[in-house]
Amino acid sequence: MTHKLSISALALLSTAMVSPLALAQDAVPQIPPELNQPVVFNEISIGVQYSGGHNTGQYGRYNGFNAKGMDILLGFDMERRDAWNSGGTHYFEFSGRNLDFQTQNTVATGFRDKAFENNTMSNFGPEAEINLAFGHQGSWGITADYDATTYTGNIISSLWTTSGALGTLNNGLLPYGGATGATTKGAVTAFTTTTLGPNFRQFETGTRRDKVDIGGKYQLDEWTFATNIQHEHKQGSLEESLRETYGGMAFTLPVDFDTDRFDLSASYIDPDFQALIQYTYSHFADNYSGVTLPYPVSISALSASSGPYAQAGLYSTPPSNSAHYITAMLSDKLAPQTRLVFNGRIGVELQDSTFLANSADPGLSSTLGNPTYTWFKNLNSLNQGTSATSPNARAYIYQGNLTFSTELAEHLTGRASYSIDGRDVHINQYQVWIGGSSPDATANTAVYVVPQGWVKQNGSVELDYLVLPESSTKVTASYNFNNTNRTNAQVKHSVTHSFGLNVSSMLGKEILARVSYAHDNRSGVLHYGTAWGNLEQGMPEEDGTPSGAYYQAPMTADSVTVRADYAPESDLSGGVFAKFSNNRYHYPSVDSAATPTNSGDWTVVGHGEGITHNSSLTIGPDVNYRPSNAVTLHAYYSYERIYFDNRGNGNCAENVTGLCAGSIGYYQNNYTSSMHTAGFSGDWKATDKLKLTGEYNMSVGSVLFGQFNGVTVPTVTTSYQNVTSYPDVNSRMDDITVTAIYQLSDNVEASLMYRYSMFNNNDWQYVAAPVIATTNTGTAISIVNAGYGAPNYNVSTAGMMLKVRL
Repeated sequence: MTHKLSISALALLSTAMVSPLALAQDAVPQIPPELNQPVVFNEISIGVQYSGGHNTGQYGRYNGFNAKGMDILLGFDMERRDAWNSGGTHYFEFSGRNLDFQTQNTVATGFRDKAFENNTMSNFGPEAEINLAFGHQGSWGITADYDATTYTGNIISSLWTTSGALGTLNNGLLPYGGATGATTKGAVTAFTTTTLGPNFRQFETGTRRDKVDIGGKYQLDEWTFATNIQHEHKQGSLEESLRETYGGMAFTLPVDFDTDRFDLSASYIDPDFQALIQYTYSHFADNYSGVTLPYPVSISALSASSGPYAQAGLYSTPPSNSAHYITAMLSDKLAPQTRLVFNGRIGVELQDSTFLANSADPGLSSTLGNPTYTWFKNLNSLNQGTSATSPNARAYIYQGNLTFSTELAEHLTGRASYSIDGRDVHINQYQVWIGGSSPDATANTAVYVVPQGWVKQNGSVELDYLVLPESSTKVTASYNFNNTNRTNAQVKHSVTHSFGLNVSSMLGKEILARVSYAHDNRSGVLHYGTAWGNLEQGMPEEDGTPSGAYYQAPMTADSVTVRADYAPESDLSGGVFAKFSNNRYHYPSVDSAATPTNSGDWTVVGHGEGITHNSSLTIGPDVNYRPSNAVTLHAYYSYERIYFDNRGNGNCAENVTGLCAGSIGYYQNNYTSSMHTAGFSGDWKATDKLKLTGEYNMSVGSVLFGQFNGVTVPTVTTSYQNVTSYPDVNSRMDDITVTAIYQLSDNVEASLMYRYSMFNNNDWQYVAAPVIATTNTGTAISIVNAGYGAPNYNVSTAGMMLKVRL
């Protein structure tokens, strides 16, 4: 009996031990065959698109589709990964986006520019992107990326045709009244609107940037070693102007830049401690040092026999330069709620290109064998207006930030930081004497390039206190102290105190409300002309007294932001926000300490120029609604208002019969802009295979100008004796996009798209004629401008796309 019971007990015990194991084996999920395979994904997309309408060049200024006509659209995606349960983590990704081809090059009605097409290669892949990545997850990886960015500029009218660094006058126009030799010029030509106008030609401006990145990383336990090489080439032309007799004359400035960057870093990461050290080298090469432009016009017959005069001017482009930086970052978790973070960088920026001749004036120095002209005393043997052959510019950079954060008590956290940003700049003195305000003037005027360095120190404290945990009511208070010292600046030393207060709370279970307030107070002393006076005395500018640097000037600023977000457990959600900021700048009346005492040097009268007051207001709601599982809707609206008050120092020079008004400065310009922006979008999954999307965005804006020159009279008899209100500048933009996506099969998706875009602007400053007469019927030239019209466009785009999964 006992033996039988023992056998029974053993059988029961065996059953109890074996059954759970058997059940566990039965519970192992069966992996579907399609998931137990390496991940392989191949997709190719091909499509066509047609753009038509008015001024497609402006429509495609930033998106690359600037030509009217048919476009071919291409793209692809490739992906390879090991099966999820294979133990392998190899990956391979290769993709291409926006590999588009524009078959035409008509960028505006009646204008075709082959040179622009060839210089910028805008027809192929104007916004192309190609990405390659492969490696072993958690061990090593290689990346290679390419992307292009294009910009379509204005069509401008110019007297010059530029080819590389040389500009030539159009249509046989002779320089300076017909100069034929190196040291003489011909008789002065009397240009009028009818004789100068035919010499203008139209040119398209625009640039293309091509960038390539190659990088790699290797992971060894907690360490990661990485490197990256980047090369960028930018070419094309930009719209620029050269100041001459009739004002600024437009020309196409050649752009041919190369930028290279190399990064090498080592980083360490564990749950409590992170560290990184990195070396960076960058080099910028300007393949054009500038463009030489012959002067086409002369002021008067007197210019033919008097000097000095210039036959050509060199418009310089940014010089080549290089930089070296070492960056270090450390982060340590000292306690569960305490962390210390340090970021630091030291570097040197170098520019050692030789000075280019800034004057084409022949024989103006006695060292060149011509003692007649004595206005240019300091030209060196290379006819350069400098005291050295090279600027030998050097900037030493040092930056650091130390941040400490901790939990001070229950529901109370604190954060304190200190940062320093220093820039020590050295440069050989650059000084050149120019011929006054025009190429013919005999007055000698000194101009300079001066280095500006600074040391900026910031200290900040921030406290977060959870006042009511049940309603998530949190109060955040912050204080920031900034101490800035500058060299060769109008404000050498300034101190800024900034205060901030933010309160957020849940109003019930569905509404989160936030209110924040910020106050800034920047003090300092503004010295007019300091940047020039530190070198030597002389006229700091050709026209008028130097204006105050508003970004350095003493300032008081306030801002308030209110936001509420509604997120219930339903299909309706949204938010509303409002922000108001108000900045006030303070300029001194007269800074006698900075006024030179030598006879003939500049003086400051009246009050400082610049922005004295600006404010902005932004408000608007944002709503999301999902009436059904197949429909999603979104709508938004915002209103923005910006106001600027600009004051001039003023001399009341035109005060004929009136009086100078007030002590706050004579001249005044008021600028007010307002913008209404609204949009609506929706998605509708009509069937299992058909999805429809639509989007509409609209912006309406207006800019108002008012000007007062400070002269008040009982009876207005002249235009400068009153307030001038210029015509309002109104603009409107509409953009509608409708897309239909249909799943033809498991591997094929088709889509149709239509887009309508319109922009209209009535700015009175846009004048298509490059030569403006003094009167409607006169032939005397008032001013010469770039000669481009308003950037209005009205474009429709329709296209179709096929995505095929292979």
